[in-house]
Amino acid sequence: MRRLLIVITCFCVILAGCGEYGHKEQAEKYDVHNSLARATTLFYSSDNKPASMFGGVTTSKNMVGLCFEGLPEKSELDRLLDLLRQYNVKATFFIDGIQAVEKEQCIKKIVRQGHDIQNYTLHAEGKLERMNTREALQSIVKSNAIIKSISGRTPTMIRCNHTVYTDPVRCTVGACGIPYIVTPAKFLAKGSLKSQWDAQCYVQNLMYGSIVSVKLTEGLRQEEI
Repeated sequence: MRRLLIVITCFCVILAGCGEYGHKEQAEKYDVHNSLARATTLFYSSDNKPASMFGGVTTSKNMVGLCFEGLPEKSELDRLLDLLRQYNVKATFFIDGIQAVEKEQCIKKIVRQGHDIQNYTLHAEGKLERMNTREALQSIVKSNAIIKSISGRTPTMIRCNHTVYTDPVRCTVGACGIPYIVTPAKFLAKGSLKSQWDAQCYVQNLMYGSIVSVKLTEGLRQEEI
């Protein structure tokens, strides 16, 4: 995992300058009336298939999955993408719809460099298990439409911020056409690691085939530490 160690060590520097942004108004141009109607009908149908939980793969190979949640400022994203390219590391970026529409060129650059863009809901909302069904469906469906329009790819995975994945949440995600909910084994954020030694210890404790998710615009909650 030497490449991952180098990349994670560099996060200690890169994440120090991360910020967030987003303009709700620009997302309003995406009309999802028909898609939302279909998702709503499917949610209440016996044909609806709940999304499956995906937390990694069983393997003896020296490998892990690397995810990022949110987008940093453009200069920091450029440094991150340069780092991933330098060490030939591919990653999955979970981007909320508001950030995607505001930073369209950043999304396209991520895709051009061979990384995946997946659904992080419309506003990176938390606690989807507490939202009413229509609000949750609308958030996911609109984010799907935005990401597909910009990246050219329909999301097949989702991360829901600080959410308990109850059966209704899984059914909501499935009704939106997303088959997988990603559940990382480990999280990182700004300030998580203080030195190369911390990074080395962190990487050595990762299980082969597990998923690590790096939060680019916020810190960790107690349950993610």
